[in-house]
Parts: sequence; C-alpha cells; structure tokens
Amino acid sequence: MMYQSSPQPQHAETARGSLTGFGAGGHARVVIALANRCGFQMRCLLDRQTAPQTQSTLDGVPIVYEDETSYYANLERELHHDHHGATLTHRQPEAAICVGTANSTAVRTSLYKRLSMLGFVFPTLIDPTTIREHAVTIGNGVHVLGGSILAAGAALGDNVLINHRVTVEHDCIIGDHVHLASGCVLCGGVQVGSGSLIGAGSVILPGIRIGKDCVVGAGSTVTRDIADGRTVVGNPARQLLHSQAA
Repeated sequence: MMYQSSPQPQHAETARGSLTGFGAGGHARVVIALANRCGFQMRCLLDRQTAPQTQSTLDGVPIVYEDETSYYANLERELHHDHHGATLTHRQPEAAICVGTANSTAVRTSLYKRLSMLGFVFPTLIDPTTIREHAVTIGNGVHVLGGSILAAGAALGDNVLINHRVTVEHDCIIGDHVHLASGCVLCGGVQVGSGSLIGAGSVILPGIRIGKDCVVGAGSTVTRDIADGRTVVGNPARQLLHSQAA
C-alpha cells in the first residue's frame, strides 16, 4: 500500500531544461514561479478548452487550448511523429503538472499517468528554501514549495505535491500522487497512502497510518489510523465520508 523507495534518476531536481506545463488555472502561477527558481523555463501551458477562452498568457507564459476530443490525440502525434508522419527519436519532453487540488487528487493522478504513457518525463522541483535533511528519498515529478521541511529518512513517491511551509518529519512515507496542503505537519513515522489529500494546517500525530485516497480536512488533528477511502475532519479527526469528495 505504501510507497517504497526505488532507484531514481540522477538528482532530477538539478536538471535544467524547458518544461511544458499542463493546466492554466491559479496553481499554474505557483508552478511557473517554482520552475523559475529551480532554473527551468516554462515553455507553454496546455489546457483543455471547455468554454471560450480569452486569456492567451499567464505570467508571461503562452497558453495553448485544445478541445477535449483532440487534446491527447494531438499530443501523441506531436511527440512521436514529424509533419510527414515519420517517427521521431528525440529526447523525451519534460513536463510539469500545474493542476492543484480542491478536495481530490484524482485529476493530478490521471494526468500524470496518461502523460507518462505518452512519453513525458517529470523533473522534480524543490524550492531552494526547503530544508532537506539526509537520507530523504524523492520520486519523480515531486513539487515542494517554499519554507517546507523534509526531515531525515522521509520518502516521497511520484507526483507528490507539497505546498508552502509543510513539515514532513523523520521516517515519514508518502505515497504516489499525495497532496500535502499548506502548513500541515506530519509527525515522525507517519505513513500516507497513494492519492490522499492532507488539508491545510492539519496535524498528523506520530506513527499514524493514513490509507489510500483519503481526505483529511483543513485544520484537523489525526490521532488514529484511517482506513482507505475515508474523509475525516475535526480535532480529534472523525470520519465523514467513505470516499474522496468529487
């Protein structure tokens, strides 16, 4: 159930290149700034067109809109073939997921998996102000925003989003596609299953295990283990729902 460390590319967060961003909402502004601080250039933002769009740039980055039916088909064609249909063998394109989460990590998870199948790779972006202690294991496509702490022995899976001023204490294990919202604190030895969302300002007490696809409401204090698919809120946190909210 929990993320287990595996061999990682050589320090993906230190690579430098041009990124294609996916998503053009408010969170994209945060990712553009993070990428710049990490030495990357955001080439453009791709977004699915669900209504007439008038905005052509976001913080100086061009936005390219595609309708739902052609979005992924066009991506696949452009990635693997030239204009004459010949197969390309160029370097894998680098991407950043610029979609945040309100009450579910499902969109970020689906986007990461589908783009991976198309051949995109995801550099890890760690804000220079992050305190990263020794023996911290970090997966691919992880975003860590400013003022956060990754304590000794922590392990983060792929596509983890850590907002500003988050504390991940020693020996915590964070599964793939988890979102830790601003100001939350994970005490020592906490385990968070894949796809879970920990709300802003929450505190998870030492040794707690949170299952897959769980939601911990903002400002909650979790004092006991949480089974898969549960939503909990309050101090102490109590269960509300049996699955992530839509």
